[in-house]
Amino acid sequence: MLREGPEGANYAKITGARSATVTRDLADMVANGALARAGERRYTRYFLTIPLKTVPSIEIDPKGQLVERV
Repeated sequence: MLREGPEGANYAKITGARSATVTRDLADMVANGALARAGERRYTRYFLTIPLKTVPSIEIDPKGQLVERV
């Protein structure tokens, strides 16, 4: 799911799981705090609740050294 990015994808397509398994998996992930649920029925969307870290900008200077930019 992380690989799919913020726009997400269909969990059933990602996993190839059957409908009942998908429903159970998603409910379990919501109950455990890994996902947040928004919407109802066919408009339901799930979002990762894992906080994302800011990644520093890295450049290569003329000498070939990595330089972190703030």
